[in-house]
Amino acid sequence: MRQMRERGISSLSRAARFSGLARHGLYYHPRPSSRRARLLPDEGRARAAVRRLALNHVTYGHRRVWAMLRRDGWAINRKRVHRLMRVEGLLRPAHFPRPRLPSTGVLTAAWPNEKWYTDLTYIDTTDRGPCPLTSILDGCTRKVVAWSFLPNCGAEEALEVLVTAVSKEFPKTLRADGLVVRADAGSQFIAHRFREGAKVLGIQVEAIRKKRPEDNGMIESYHGHLKMDYLWVHEPTSFAETRELLTEALRHYNEERPHSSLDYLTPIEYEKKKQEEAKA
Repeated sequence: MRQMRERGISSLSRAARFSGLARHGLYYHPRPSSRRARLLPDEGRARAAVRRLALNHVTYGHRRVWAMLRRDGWAINRKRVHRLMRVEGLLRPAHFPRPRLPSTGVLTAAWPNEKWYTDLTYIDTTDRGPCPLTSILDGCTRKVVAWSFLPNCGAEEALEVLVTAVSKEFPKTLRADGLVVRADAGSQFIAHRFREGAKVLGIQVEAIRKKRPEDNGMIESYHGHLKMDYLWVHEPTSFAETRELLTEALRHYNEERPHSSLDYLTPIEYEKKKQEEAKA
């Protein structure tokens, strides 16, 4: 335009005819195309927040980090979290397998305290060797209803965990009439003492099929995530220290860890949601 003015062409119409451009093209001012120039103002803060969460939870993928950021009040989408974690080199290399479904295709329960899953897994300690962690998991909310970490676990100890769960969820009646507990064929769960004790509590014990661990896939998945997210990131410690670690880990699992199967709510949040639905 400056050169055209020097030639005595002052109007936009004449300038457009002279240059061979459309008139509106003379108003165009190109913007920087670099991605750096288009970064949002809070990019640095967002990147720091993503880095902090990912480093504090080294086994989390970008979806779970994104869910935790949302809980902290960040208005950030999942793709942006994925990009920031990729830039920081914090993306997980592999995906943890989802629980396998039984042949019926149904593993979950529709409502809390409708179906529980129980099983035990062994955790290494430096002074007592592998010790059993016995847990009861709610089939709807994924909440760890009760657990026990002891040097040994027989039928009596497994029943104590069941009694603890019933006393927490049914404090008025101390009975869970109609509730089903699914267990494998471990000696603790097929023992007469455990089954009779469950019957006194109003609970039906449902055994999984032989050579079909997918029938108990939900609690298998829980054991895997518990070890990967909370235990394997630490060196084995003493029995007492491991018990303290489990106490905090299971609190975090219930109250803070987002679950993809619960639309990235925690078990406690999902339980409250189902309770509100039941009242509606």
